Amino acid sequence: MRNLALVGESRREIELPELAPPGPNGRHAVDIFQTVSDGFSDGSSSFVLTNDGFLLKVHNNNNNDNNKPEWIAPLDQLCENPGGEWFDLSYVDSGNELLLVCLSHNGAIVTVDPTSGQAELVGEFEHGLQTGAFSPDGELLCLLTFSEPEEEETTKRNSALLLMNAQWDVLAEVNIPAHIPSE
Repeated sequence: MRNLALVGESRREIELPELAPPGPNGRHAVDIFQTVSDGFSDGSSSFVLTNDGFLLKVHNNNNNDNNKPEWIAPLDQLCENPGGEWFDLSYVDSGNELLLVCLSHNGAIVTVDPTSGQAELVGEFEHGLQTGAFSPDGELLCLLTFSEPEEEETTKRNSALLLMNAQWDVLAEVNIPAHIPSE
């Protein structure tokens, strides 16, 4: 295994207009995706996902005076159960277009057009998502759902591990037994 070295670091403050007030955990970036310049456009772009459900597009150019986002997509407004923690941002080829995909612990999967910022709710899992990630080639999405017992139930139900393709078809589903902590 090779030793990893930090090649560079950059920090940037982004000016946000008055959005909805931050949630109980404040507002901070949870995931960032950066595109590389194609040589024809003015530079690369960064997409920033915040914990309270805002996705921002900011141009990366040598002029750090312009810290205002090009567009802001409010993701929570699309959800049936808003207010969940957002945790993942991926750049995926859905077959006919490139999309940004955002995941929420409340169970929402939202796609966003990277050029316009137009957001669309793909679906929501009733009891939420524990975690999720795309494969390196963006072809497969692996999700682990929460499993909350109903009010009258005393035992936890199994969670589910789902494998989906980039067109949102479920390829496989496996039940995961409820975790019983050791004493």
